Amino acid sequence: MARNDPPGGAPAPTVSAPPGVCGPDVSAQVVAIWTRIQTDFRGWTDQQKSDACSRILIPLQMPTYTPGADAKTFIKSMADINGWDVLPLFQGKSKWLRSYPIYDAATGGPCATPSSSDPSAPAFDDAHEDPATCSDSVQVGGQCWLNGTVNYGTYGIMVRLCHDEFPIKWALALEIAEGLIRTYKSIGPHPEGADLPIAWVRATYQGGPGATPSNPGNRPQCKCTCPCKGSVVSWDYVWEPVKPRATAIGPTPPAKPAPPPPPPPVVPVPGVKTYMVVAGDSLSKIAAKMYGNPSQWQKIYEANKSVIGPNPNVIKPGQKLVIP
Repeated sequence: MARNDPPGGAPAPTVSAPPGVCGPDVSAQVVAIWTRIQTDFRGWTDQQKSDACSRILIPLQMPTYTPGADAKTFIKSMADINGWDVLPLFQGKSKWLRSYPIYDAATGGPCATPSSSDPSAPAFDDAHEDPATCSDSVQVGGQCWLNGTVNYGTYGIMVRLCHDEFPIKWALALEIAEGLIRTYKSIGPHPEGADLPIAWVRATYQGGPGATPSNPGNRPQCKCTCPCKGSVVSWDYVWEPVKPRATAIGPTPPAKPAPPPPPPPVVPVPGVKTYMVVAGDSLSKIAAKMYGNPSQWQKIYEANKSVIGPNPNVIKPGQKLVIP
């Protein structure tokens, strides 16, 4: 299982959340990365495909025993939850949703706000998935979701590839996947249950990369008005052991750009007059001001064609004209 911990299972508690703004629209990016997973898988060897499918459908590892730990903790240690992910949707790589450029005014932000109730908390802290915020949220298909919930669409794509490639061995791949999610969510504690992750698995399993669940998003109070797109970060995926996490490229937010350099100063040419166009001006009005004769407008136009353009009747406030 991937450690994303979004909705389903037991009913989520009713939370009265203030309105906010959802995170970036990642609709195009999830379709692209899920399509890439399909293409990559089909180019792998039979052994690679088999290993990858076993890793996500029999996600077991050697358990760890801690003296005094309860049975649930021991059972949870048996789950291999790191076998798959799309990194910008993975809870552990969600910092980009709480970083520039999501909040920068130049992009039309703020987005994914109100943010985490504790922005300084570690990556897996439940504060980042607080239902009273819009933190760690993304838009897909006009709905606002926790990014981790959408990540389960990745699992649906992978499970379908395994079913189709090994139709006898993994005839019940979807049922196995759903059971694994319900088991993982029941061990908890998780902020939300299994129903919406399973809805995403079913949607992409049945409909492919462009499919979305019929369910409404799980952050309905977060309005889908953020102008940012998922393209602000790089997109990569994990599918152990063929596409390992150690070599996957994480969604590092770009550095905040430096402000544009100021325009070079205008150096006046000795003996040349200039005029700054203001609202309501025309060339004839300017000629009247500068020469006392509105019919001299054409002289001004001929000297400033490169600034004014082909139509002498269209001049704009702020244009600087040479007065010959």
